[in-house]
Amino acid sequence: MSDRANRTPTAARLHGIPPTIFSTMSALAVKTRAVNLGQGFPDVDGPPEVIAAAVAALESGANQYAPGIGIPALRQAIVRHQRRHYGIELDPDTEVVVTTGCTEGIAAALLGTLAFSLNDASTAPSAQPRSDAPLQFACDQDNLGTPDADLAPASPCSVASER
Repeated sequence: MSDRANRTPTAARLHGIPPTIFSTMSALAVKTRAVNLGQGFPDVDGPPEVIAAAVAALESGANQYAPGIGIPALRQAIVRHQRRHYGIELDPDTEVVVTTGCTEGIAAALLGTLAFSLNDASTAPSAQPRSDAPLQFACDQDNLGTPDADLAPASPCSVASER
């Protein structure tokens, strides 16, 4: 029997979620030996002073995994920025989370705030018997709305935005 036959199947809510445009275009670029302009891959190493700062940080011991919600000093800097630029007061320990990118941040926000529907057999038994309908604003971020809301699962309601 193959190893594949023994694997636990993925949750039904994951079926039908298409690959992102980024993974599709990256695979196509590799296949056709094209230059991949889809994700903003840098074509230079970056400023020497940034590289030197990274090396110095690694050599001084800053080489471990960050806490799940982000390094405290960065969360505190975000709080200062939000206060200075927008007048928003935040608690860096309970109201700020640092993610590795937009896709992770959107997924975490939706999964953490949307109620699960009990119509999906793979949903946690402790979930509330309702499903939220997040507003989905038109934007250029690939995963905003439908894929992540489907993962939650929820039923997004599309809203056109005016420029």
